[in-house]
Amino acid sequence: MAVKPRRPSAARTGTFSRAYVRPRHPVHARPPLPRRYPPHHVWHRPYGPRYPYHWRHWRRWGTAAYVNRWVRYDWDDRYYYDYGDDGNVCYRDDAVYVNDKRYASTDEYYEQAKAIASAAPRMSEAQAAKVEWLPLGVFAYSKKSVSDTHMYLQLAVSKEGIIGGTFFNDATNTSRPLEGTVEEKTQRAAWMFADGKNTEIIMETSVYNLTKDKTPLLVHFGPGKTEIGQLARTPEQTEEGTAAPKPTTTPKTPEEEAKALYEMAKNYAAAGQNAKAREYIKKLEEEHPKSKWVEQAKKLLDTAEAAD
Repeated sequence: MAVKPRRPSAARTGTFSRAYVRPRHPVHARPPLPRRYPPHHVWHRPYGPRYPYHWRHWRRWGTAAYVNRWVRYDWDDRYYYDYGDDGNVCYRDDAVYVNDKRYASTDEYYEQAKAIASAAPRMSEAQAAKVEWLPLGVFAYSKKSVSDTHMYLQLAVSKEGIIGGTFFNDATNTSRPLEGTVEEKTQRAAWMFADGKNTEIIMETSVYNLTKDKTPLLVHFGPGKTEIGQLARTPEQTEEGTAAPKPTTTPKTPEEEAKALYEMAKNYAAAGQNAKAREYIKKLEEEHPKSKWVEQAKKLLDTAEAAD
């Protein structure tokens, strides 16, 4: 079922805005993008030929017009998603509503997102080496009401609508591969971790949302368990050999690092993954034993286990 776009109004913007699509001629607003990236060096270590090149080698992020020309889907309209009570996609009474019309149950909506994220094709190294990527950006992720962040996502899209990239946790200094796809009818871009862990976690938004400097992100921790976050795109590289600066919101103090670990434990506890939450609590106790967040994390886990 395709999601019908609607025209933006003065009262509500940022919805499935219907945008004029220019004829498919070269875009002159910025220099041509390099169309192929070496198959390794994603962030801190390689993950194989399926993932784009290290973000420091990306000089321009894809625009909405470029995405429209790049992806091999015949799109006449661009859909933009906004989540929550004030958005065009909201959860209400165990159902998901799009433009105030019931679209699917919460379980069905989650399964749709998981199917889109799981649709990335299996490829040999030779096939993967031929994939061409359009960089969408390096994004700092934060909860909607929180400005500090320690999580970053590097994302790119192929001509076939495959999403690839890397997730990086600055608090734990770990990076993980991401993969997913873009659904042609709804333009939903959904992706998941590609290392076989936390397969229930799905992240999604519109592929055109990913061309904006700030955009909402819907994170699924399982059926009916969601979190609305925000992605903030880092600046582009401005000249040859100059890397895009890393956001200045990276935790610097021990207390900020402790809080970041607490937030990770909280997220896993909320998703019912108590074993994973314990891992972060243990790391929190070992690295920041005197922090106030240690006691709060323990109380959080006790509450989650009591509810099971």
